[in-house]
Amino acid sequence: MLAECHDVTYVSCQLVHARCAKILNVRARAGLLEDLVPTDFLALVHQVEDFVRRSAAITGVHCLDLRVALQSQAKNFLENFHDNSKKKLRYVYSHGGGCVHTHWHTPYCVLCHMHDCMYIGQCTCPK
Repeated sequence: MLAECHDVTYVSCQLVHARCAKILNVRARAGLLEDLVPTDFLALVHQVEDFVRRSAAITGVHCLDLRVALQSQAKNFLENFHDNSKKKLRYVYSHGGGCVHTHWHTPYCVLCHMHDCMYIGQCTCPK
């Protein structure tokens, strides 16, 4: 009986992870993740990582589908963020602007964490 309960829990978690990954990918294709500011994207990353960690604690098995989807979206977000930053810098420099830091500011820990999520695959900065 206990083994059957564990199997049902495991299958349920796998299904939920697959659905969450699908939602994440659909929102990314619609461009909704690109519009997030870095701190909001980081909050999303923390929530998904926490969900994956809690699911693994319940089932005893690590599900990689959702984590892989999140890493893929983090990579896309960083590339888009980097491209936008370059465009802003080009604009500021071409228009004789002053100090770049007066135009926008992204906390270093946000950029650090997103880099770690993308290349290391784990959260390294404190929440």
